[in-house]
Amino acid sequence: MPASQPNNVDDKINQLPSSRQVWAHSTTDKLSLSKALENPLITAIESDIVLGTCNDDEEEVLIGERIQPIMAHPPSKTSDLSFKKFLEMSTYDSKISSKEMKKHLKLDFKEIDAVEPVLQNVKDMDVCQSHGKTIFLNADILPGPGSKTPAIDADVFIETCINTLGNSHEYCAYSIGWKVDCRSFSGYSATEVEAMKSIILRHNLLQSRGVILPVCARLLAKNCSVFDSILQDLPAIQLLVWTGSGEPPISMKAINSIKSYFNSTVYADRVGFDCKVASSSVSGFFYDFAVKVAAIFCNCF
Repeated sequence: MPASQPNNVDDKINQLPSSRQVWAHSTTDKLSLSKALENPLITAIESDIVLGTCNDDEEEVLIGERIQPIMAHPPSKTSDLSFKKFLEMSTYDSKISSKEMKKHLKLDFKEIDAVEPVLQNVKDMDVCQSHGKTIFLNADILPGPGSKTPAIDADVFIETCINTLGNSHEYCAYSIGWKVDCRSFSGYSATEVEAMKSIILRHNLLQSRGVILPVCARLLAKNCSVFDSILQDLPAIQLLVWTGSGEPPISMKAINSIKSYFNSTVYADRVGFDCKVASSSVSGFFYDFAVKVAAIFCNCF
């Protein structure tokens, strides 16, 4: 069920929005962000953040070639959208300057050096405590199936968030996951899930608005039950099932198998989906088969 809206600032802690969000992805330029903001069906916006240069003509005089946080997906290091502009556009309606935008924002950090300057901007604009909006702090902080190293070190990421935001970090949500390869033969392991639980407890992240664990759909489908224990032990967390930007669409059959499993538990309302799904059963079968073939070449040769 959707999370109830808290009545005061203190109640906003430990209040995640409903897992049933409609996401806009890779909003790394002004046009895609504008479309997402204008679309009434979109409730949450995700964008990747790196350090690079902004080539927006409107900001050229101020920005030039200065290295700063920009909205871009690696390996790109240029964008027409700086993080500061992204935050301004997604926080206030340009047509009504006093009208606050309510769409949730997921800040997907691709490198650790971008975290501090980004969160300093968030803190300066006092966005964390914005009514009706949740800021998700996202990074791949642990190695998962098919990977040996995380994208960003877990302790460094979380400590940077806490140190930069101060008490304001309690009003953000943490979206922390595993760096994975969807072509891995194995799904998530109990050891990997337990390692994430340890990090959440060690850093007292349950004192924030909540924690979302992004999980790869194709890997989750191999073993859904491995997440039962963490969902039971930590009531303030959700799962967000995803497919990657460079990954083929997944079959509805695979999605339905995941939904069927969680519908048989008490955790169904805490599992959201953000997946590119194949348009037909035939194309879904083809894409799933292609990933399995790629996995053989990736893991065996």
